[in-house]
Amino acid sequence: HALKSGSTTLLWSIIFFFCFIYVASLLLRAGFGPNPDDENEGNFDPTSLEFYFQNVPRSLLTTYRCSFGDCTTKQGAPIVESTKKTEDTLAGVSLNFLLFLTAVGLFNIISAVFLERIMAYAENKKLNNQRARLNDEQLWNDSVSRFIDIQLQLHEQVTYKASGEIEEESLILNAEERNCVGYKYLTKISSESLLTKSFSRELLDLSVNTDMEAKQILAGLDIEPQDCLSLSGTLDRNKNGRIDVMELVSGLRRLRGPARRSDIVAVDLAVQSMQARIDEVWLRLLHKNQVSQIGKDEIVDI
Repeated sequence: HALKSGSTTLLWSIIFFFCFIYVASLLLRAGFGPNPDDENEGNFDPTSLEFYFQNVPRSLLTTYRCSFGDCTTKQGAPIVESTKKTEDTLAGVSLNFLLFLTAVGLFNIISAVFLERIMAYAENKKLNNQRARLNDEQLWNDSVSRFIDIQLQLHEQVTYKASGEIEEESLILNAEERNCVGYKYLTKISSESLLTKSFSRELLDLSVNTDMEAKQILAGLDIEPQDCLSLSGTLDRNKNGRIDVMELVSGLRRLRGPARRSDIVAVDLAVQSMQARIDEVWLRLLHKNQVSQIGKDEIVDI
């Protein structure tokens, strides 16, 4: 599909290239070819420069060959070195300039534009696939359910050392067993109990860092790996060391996809609103303080 997307650019590049070669061949035919009235036309020595620019088709072939670096005679010698005329110096400079212009300039531009179109198509395809995943409610529901089920299982089977640290061996989950039983731990808990359930920040971070299924779920939700390094700190809104189910669900939904400008604007607007409210409270307190001070002054006067 990417090659198909860039085929239009490639087609126009080919047309432009042959137009460039045709114009260059006409200039070289006029500059280094024989006089059209020359009686020896068609009987030139293959070692002479006129032989390779004796007519437009021959000049076109020679220019095409030189543009790809094959600027040689029938005997394999360079064209500009096979002749001994003084005007051949100008021909050598012209052919070398043609070779430089096509190999270094034209071909690189064509390749860059072609690759740019392919990369643009691939990036657009990636964004469309990501947008489809972000709008897929079934994917979201299944992924969040699996992630919560993992947390419930880990909190049930986790063990602690005498020092109070978590034993990482107790966090190992059997992938085959989980594929067979499905949402075993999520289905045996009521919705009321689930809403009051909370998870420790330490255990959540360890599960994200050690459990492969949890990593795959977060990756499938388009949550960046760097955001998973301190996932519990991001999800814990009230900073009480525990993350309830609503905090987990709402936090994961906000972390999905790339960073958006709307997120920054929303934070900026929220800060401005808070600043306005703080200023309003400050003015009220200042007014009350002034009224109280006036009352005290009146009492002292009395």
